[in-house]
Amino acid sequence: MVLMGLLAVADPVAAHPSPNKELRALDERVEATPTDAELRLRRAELRVRMGHPRDALADLRVAARLLPDSPRVTLQRAQALAALGRDQAAERELDGLIATGPPLAAAFTERARLRHADGRLDLARADLDDAILIQPTPELVLERGRLDEQRERLDDAAAGYREGLERLGPAFVVQLALVDVEQRRDRPRKALEQLDAVLALDPDRADWILIRADILQQLGQPASAIVERLRALVEADAAVRRRPTPLHQVVLARVFLSLEDHTSARQVLDLALADAPKLPAALALRTQLDALSEAP
Repeated sequence: MVLMGLLAVADPVAAHPSPNKELRALDERVEATPTDAELRLRRAELRVRMGHPRDALADLRVAARLLPDSPRVTLQRAQALAALGRDQAAERELDGLIATGPPLAAAFTERARLRHADGRLDLARADLDDAILIQPTPELVLERGRLDEQRERLDDAAAGYREGLERLGPAFVVQLALVDVEQRRDRPRKALEQLDAVLALDPDRADWILIRADILQQLGQPASAIVERLRALVEADAAVRRRPTPLHQVVLARVFLSLEDHTSARQVLDLALADAPKLPAALALRTQLDALSEAP
């Protein structure tokens, strides 16, 4: 981490406070050395991120002349075309790259997203399988799992999360996704086993303790579930006292809601929304509380 920090300070383009400033720095460097393919590629990537894919294609045309057989140029051209809405052209670029180039996780991932967008879910899933085989990341495993859930294939989602964990090792975001799927598959014991592995890493997380309470309720153990909710209340209250952040306040409000104390939940949630009025978790919880207050 220290080395990365030193590199960022040493490189005037890497140490950027804003995309606009980074783009200006790259513009100056490209103007000084217009045949530097690396600078062209970096600027093209930034232009796509900033919503200027046509400008990116101009850089990529130059980069293609300088590096005629570069897989990176082809990949970035596909990404720019996709950003322009030219999905079929983007997919043709990716098809050629995947057929003839080295195995690139990014190429399979990009094609999976194009296929997902037009409803070819099975083909998108196959591409994500290949991407994960080349370079597994928690983000890709989660993306594949969400796709399986969209396909209403919860068994595949659970198997995919487990396979991902075998390749990644402990990754709590994937473990929690597996917990959720096991609950929805009505496999509460498997969900509890997985959740306890997560809680072993951080036993004081109130939001995870709340999930444990829900699983115990699903297992037909309401008394144990109440004990866990009270434990979550202690931990959530302590977290808010240490650092009264909106996220901590939302968790405390959720605990109060789980204990059917709607008044306290609303009071704490109002504090969170006062500081973070657009926080998605807070807005979702407010919607839930509003629905409960309107129920007969």
